[in-house]
Amino acid sequence: GVSMAQAGDTVYVKEGTYYERVKIRNSGTADNPIVISAYPGERPVIDGQYQGGTWDELVHIAGDYVVFEGFEVTRAAYSGVIVDGAHVTIRNINSHHNMGNGIHVSGDYGLVEDCKVWWNSMQNEYGKAPPGAWGAGLTAARYPSHVTLRNNVVYNNWGEGLSSFEASNITIEDNIVYDNWSIQLY
Repeated sequence: GVSMAQAGDTVYVKEGTYYERVKIRNSGTADNPIVISAYPGERPVIDGQYQGGTWDELVHIAGDYVVFEGFEVTRAAYSGVIVDGAHVTIRNINSHHNMGNGIHVSGDYGLVEDCKVWWNSMQNEYGKAPPGAWGAGLTAARYPSHVTLRNNVVYNNWGEGLSSFEASNITIEDNIVYDNWSIQLY
């Protein structure tokens, strides 16, 4: 369904555990985004089972004008969610127990809101990685601009909690960030 979605389409995913990587390449428009959503009242799980190599993401959103909402994303070989597309909204996602970043936005004009991000950057679990070799729970980094990180809860990650670097015009507002290993806000 995701590979066939076009501008204005909504793909609902029923509750269950899905053991696969998800790549969203198609684009919507400003007036008609593509919506990939949990079926109302349900929370499907995308579980990577730690399969893949270094830098592999479990959910990769490369299309523009996409809304991704209502999922649990866990056990990625590296990042749980990576966003390269522009005008992408990540909403109500639980991202946890991923080897690298929980959610990483590098596309322009992104929005991450109402997410819970915990126990990510597991490559450094209990401080085992060399200094600086860890990721973040939630980050807008690697040259995005005009990204908003709002109303998220970010805690118990094994690197930075919430970060923004090599970025411009980033808005970070009304988040709760605590008990992260390296630093709370980077």
